Amino acid sequence: MENVVISDNDLVVVAARKGSVGMAGKNKLIFDNTPLYLRTLKQALRISKNVIFSSDDEEMIEGSTNLKNIIVLKRPKKLSEAETPKLPVLRHALDFYYKEFGLKPDYLIDLQTTSPLRLDREILDSYNQLRNMREYQNLISITKSIYHPSYNQVSLKDDTKAKLLDPNKTITGREMLSNNYLINGSIFIWKYSEIMKQKNGLIRKMTLGYETNELTSVDIDTELDFIFCETIFNSSLYKNFISSQ
Repeated sequence: MENVVISDNDLVVVAARKGSVGMAGKNKLIFDNTPLYLRTLKQALRISKNVIFSSDDEEMIEGSTNLKNIIVLKRPKKLSEAETPKLPVLRHALDFYYKEFGLKPDYLIDLQTTSPLRLDREILDSYNQLRNMREYQNLISITKSIYHPSYNQVSLKDDTKAKLLDPNKTITGREMLSNNYLINGSIFIWKYSEIMKQKNGLIRKMTLGYETNELTSVDIDTELDFIFCETIFNSSLYKNFISSQ
């Protein structure tokens, strides 16, 4: 493949299960005339020749067979429950990859199907950053956040009384939140040695935070998220941003 830019030693995994807690069938929503899962698989193929699609959904599995160079992995039921952490799913893909091809990648790139505005350039740039900063074990994409438990996050007592989640560290304005970030779910990259540890947390001793633009990193989990993504995608602001990169 002429456009391969990820090392031949490394692997991209796209995982999409049948069920969804936040929004029914969200992985198959049509975005820009293409189901979200196929949009992500096509993006994965633009940057790598080693792509595994892990799913328990027969419709998505069948749909992915029209793409060349996709390794389809039927996910077992025990790894398809709503409460299943992502890392056991990725380890399952790595185990299959080794048993089938005898290969252990140096790095694994995990792309969620629900980030349709994510740019190829962001994946490649974050991948190269992690490879060049060898002291780090994994990478997560992050976005600056205006939300903070010390500023505007509250709980309700008796369903009526609002209470600040962190009343001991009151912040009075957004300008005090400059170092506050949100894990946006757009890009996850792991060293093989780290992902194979029997730990499921995303944040490790040395986790690299890669900041992505808020226009490209919206994660679809609700109907409102989907509408938001479509609005951004069709906006001149987004088109101008893409053309400037």
